[in-house]
Amino acid sequence: DDEHFAEALSTWQSASLVAGVMGNTELVELVNSKMSSAYRAVGRSDKAVALLSSMNTQAHQHLGMANTYFSSGNYTRAIQFFNKALDMEVKALNQNGIAFCHNNIACSHFAQGEHGMAIRSFQWSHDASVNANNMLAAGRALNNVALCEMLEQQYAASRTALEKSIAIHESAYEQLQLAIEDADADKVK
Repeated sequence: DDEHFAEALSTWQSASLVAGVMGNTELVELVNSKMSSAYRAVGRSDKAVALLSSMNTQAHQHLGMANTYFSSGNYTRAIQFFNKALDMEVKALNQNGIAFCHNNIACSHFAQGEHGMAIRSFQWSHDASVNANNMLAAGRALNNVALCEMLEQQYAASRTALEKSIAIHESAYEQLQLAIEDADADKVK
């Protein structure tokens, strides 16, 4: 409710102020990012945009702006900011960041009914996830490719993507089971 939101906002503002006085810019940006998410959640995208515009780290700023536009249904502007963040992730050679940006660009295209564009971005997200050895994200990307292919009535391509996704998830599950068994064996020793 409004009272709890105002109380939380006051606490975050105090935390941001203290972090700023201490010179901890990372903490200031983290707190401001959380405040912008809260503003978006209560429908105050204008406040979220103003707060994000004041942030120093451009990657966080671009992602925050993109999420603000996405949540308000302005997918074209969201894609513009996701692309700005993507450029920074590419320069940093951050494969997880690249995958994340491509995934969100794909979701924006999907929300606009642009399934072909979404397929392309989900495939790029898959490739970056594989490069980052983040196989669960790679599998999710292929699930999304399968959904888009199905909506485009490309049933064979949808089935192929889904089969690859299932194989990735089964492999990841097996690896997780082995890790759990190893951890349990170490406890017994």
